[in-house]
Amino acid sequence: MRALLVPFAFPMIRLPGVHFSDVTAQGPFTPSGFPLPLPRLRHLLRQLFSSPPPLPLPGTAALVIQAATFWLSSVVVHICLVLELLMSIFVIRANRIFDLVHCDLWTSPVLSNSGYKYYLVVVDDFSHYSWTFPLRFKSKVFSTLSHFLAWVSTQFGLTIKAVQCDNGREFDNNASRSFFLTHGVQLRMSCPYTSAQNGKAERMIHTTNDAMHTLLFQASLPARFWAESLHTATYLLRVGIWGNKAIL
Repeated sequence: MRALLVPFAFPMIRLPGVHFSDVTAQGPFTPSGFPLPLPRLRHLLRQLFSSPPPLPLPGTAALVIQAATFWLSSVVVHICLVLELLMSIFVIRANRIFDLVHCDLWTSPVLSNSGYKYYLVVVDDFSHYSWTFPLRFKSKVFSTLSHFLAWVSTQFGLTIKAVQCDNGREFDNNASRSFFLTHGVQLRMSCPYTSAQNGKAERMIHTTNDAMHTLLFQASLPARFWAESLHTATYLLRVGIWGNKAIL
């Protein structure tokens, strides 16, 4: 047992020139030159030290076993938790308005009274201000976005620097790519099976739909009036009246 434990730098064993912080920071070798166990063996060593001994051990040996168990657990658990993560957290923050806008398209199961089937939502990343545009066809997404960029440039004197959207063909096509490239706008597409990258626009759609359906239910109107209710719901969310919360 002593031959197995000497090469390791345990936090409760004071070996000359060897410290627990040095072991975790230096990597697979200790400052004294002894190699650490292979990663594939650390689980086995942890199980060995975690199991109760067959015979009672003296005080010093018990402290050694306790130190070995703690050290192996900290090393193994840390790397395992990192590798078992399914995905990292998506942190996208804009420093000014219109530096980044999120876009998404919602398809209604019911054709509206005015002939609309979809609506496009645009959310500013910095202010969380949203715009909604009812559409009759998916092909109108590109023209709506180009008009929105021109409106922002004229009314605010600012340029949208990046557009975040999913991989829908209404966003990812030759016309839109050529337009954004010509105007110097960065087009960010979500990675496959990673809808969380465009989560801000998707959450805004859910919030807008909840307000829209509530207004229809309160007014006892059929679902085909959703386009008219959409404008009212968007206005209420903008001014911060809905839910007594200001989202701007």
